[in-house]
Amino acid sequence: MYSELITAFKRRRMAGMLACRYSRPVAFVGIGHHSLTNLYPVIENLRVPLRYICLHSTRLAPLVEQRFPGVRVVHSLDPVLSDPEVEAVFVATPPRAQYSLACQVLQSSKALFIEKPPCRTLDELDHLATLPSQRVQVGLQKRYAPAVQTLVRHLRHQRLEHYTLRYCTGAYPEGNALTDLFIHPLDLVVFLFGSAQVASVVRSGQGTLLVHLLHESVAGALELSTDYSWQHPMEELTVVGRQGVYHLQGTERLTCTPIPPSLVGVPMEKVLRRHASEWTLYRRETFSPIPEACTLLSEGFYGEVKAFMDAVEEGKEWSRLTGLASVLPAYELMQQIDSW
Repeated sequence: MYSELITAFKRRRMAGMLACRYSRPVAFVGIGHHSLTNLYPVIENLRVPLRYICLHSTRLAPLVEQRFPGVRVVHSLDPVLSDPEVEAVFVATPPRAQYSLACQVLQSSKALFIEKPPCRTLDELDHLATLPSQRVQVGLQKRYAPAVQTLVRHLRHQRLEHYTLRYCTGAYPEGNALTDLFIHPLDLVVFLFGSAQVASVVRSGQGTLLVHLLHESVAGALELSTDYSWQHPMEELTVVGRQGVYHLQGTERLTCTPIPPSLVGVPMEKVLRRHASEWTLYRRETFSPIPEACTLLSEGFYGEVKAFMDAVEEGKEWSRLTGLASVLPAYELMQQIDSW
């Protein structure tokens, strides 16, 4: 009996994995290292019907056609935007091209998934918000990471004291680190703690910003840097709350160390020696080859693309996605930081 139940469960799970979830064709603009590594694999896994790939380079076209059989390769947005059956467009190009492409897609009233940054300035973001289509999702995948979602649930009903965040990479000569890289940690703290004001900014080294932020109910200290190494990047968030100290390592692991009790100001851990406890709230599975163990899921790429396609297919619930309005506080912070 148990064997039959297990077999039936596995068969049902496999049928769900093989079924086509989406029917509305989409197009993708751009094909770089980031999109090939993180976005195209999710689109293929979700069996999203990809009709067009729009490229600037003509030399790559034969390779793309070979890699994506049945997909039409074009070098202009015109065929994409004039096709009434194409419901949505993914855009993942160099940051300097994002704003112009976003304008064209939104003026066509098609749904838009656009990688960060969708534009370079707050004024450009304000202009995007005036265009006809507001079915937009900005590719800030950390919001969809299971570890971040778990942290949100644990922080929701407790008083917070302060937090520290370190986001440290190697040199970034090809663009503006503030808008291209640091938008991720800035958006993350806005997502977790709400809008903020910049209290101070200290510039150090060749590319380090030491930023002090004041939110409504918590203060934060951020180290945003390109003075480190791409081979050993650091992304760590520590949040001190009344119930414990939470430590998020990238999107791979989330732990909580409970705050020991005190008696009339005396910490009891100094009186009653005990082993310090640490709770693991989330850790990416690395033992079994299951979907939950995939880094595309733990980093949030799977969740953000699925949420976007669910909204496209069902035509609703756009308000819960990372739309243009949701990234406005991060752009306001970047403008404040840039003015120091």
